[in-house]
Amino acid sequence: MDALVQPVLASIEKERLDKVKEETTRDAIEKIKMEIESDEMDATEVTENHPEVQDMVLRALEEARQMSTAPDSLYTEVLLQHVEEIEDAESDRDIKPGWVLDNFPRTNSQMQDLQESGILPDCLLCLSDTDENHVLKRLYELNKESIDKAVIKRMLREQTENQTIGFQQEEEDSDLDAERSEIKSMDEENKGLALLDHCDFGYPDGPEMNDCKLQLQQFVNEWELMQCPPSVAVSELEIGDKSPEVLLQGDDPSDGKTISVCSLGDVRCGLGSRIGGYESLN
Repeated sequence: MDALVQPVLASIEKERLDKVKEETTRDAIEKIKMEIESDEMDATEVTENHPEVQDMVLRALEEARQMSTAPDSLYTEVLLQHVEEIEDAESDRDIKPGWVLDNFPRTNSQMQDLQESGILPDCLLCLSDTDENHVLKRLYELNKESIDKAVIKRMLREQTENQTIGFQQEEEDSDLDAERSEIKSMDEENKGLALLDHCDFGYPDGPEMNDCKLQLQQFVNEWELMQCPPSVAVSELEIGDKSPEVLLQGDDPSDGKTISVCSLGDVRCGLGSRIGGYESLN
């Protein structure tokens, strides 16, 4: 679903930011002109290229980006449009296809929007991880580069601070200089040691994982709030200590038959729903 919605989101976001830029530029020019005129100066040279105007526009755009959110109805609109396109293209098929939606609906609001649009899924499958370690490991692997950099930075900072405390206790200036020189010459061995700051679960056991833990907790909270209509079969699939091959085969909660669940090769904590059949709709 994210792959389907992303182009639409990008287009909407561009239009929104262009509008913010246009309105802010106009307002900024008027504001600066009024300030200049009040000082009895020439305001004719105030354009969009004026430094103060550009500064105000940049601040407004940054605030707008931070407030950027996609309405749940947009996901449903894109889904309906895509389904209609597929059905039109395959109108001559005797057997109509269905789809497995990856990571959708994610929230109760999205589920309600689907219900109002008349396209409820046959079943909703939630991948659960009781001890949370497998999901956190997966989230770490997806963000490994940035998290490892943060771990290295923290450990080098802590090492430097600890050595600095030791320096202050040294009485000989020569020893002090030697130790400081040693800090500056920390090589890749130190960085390698920093990466050993991992627990037995396969991800760093430190503050660098807080964002991942928050992301997981937000998902759990949303799932607990999910209210499905009686017509939607709900099933939870425990992924802990199970291989992708095992997870790819599951029982269909809607009719008791075994189905092949799409998009589970990239195992993560998420939602999947099936609408009418088993083809993948990414």
